[in-house]
Amino acid sequence: MGAPGPFLAAALISFLAGAISGLATWKRPTAARVAAFGFAILGSLLLAAAGCLALTFPTSATWSLPLVTLFACTVRVDSLSA
Repeated sequence: MGAPGPFLAAALISFLAGAISGLATWKRPTAARVAAFGFAILGSLLLAAAGCLALTFPTSATWSLPLVTLFACTVRVDSLSA
């Protein structure tokens, strides 16, 4: 439990799952709100854990999206950004 990398990846996947669940339940607004905001809260807690680990240990974590675009899409957490 020394590296913030798994928490960062899980948080970003949680945010993606919240966006997909909100779109999947668009005909039921109450269920869409609960699902989307529930995943957002989970992702925020995981990001807080990743930030605490980045402050505790002098390591950094980088997560890149494998998109074919002009610019690379990369998320990074280290001691300064945490």
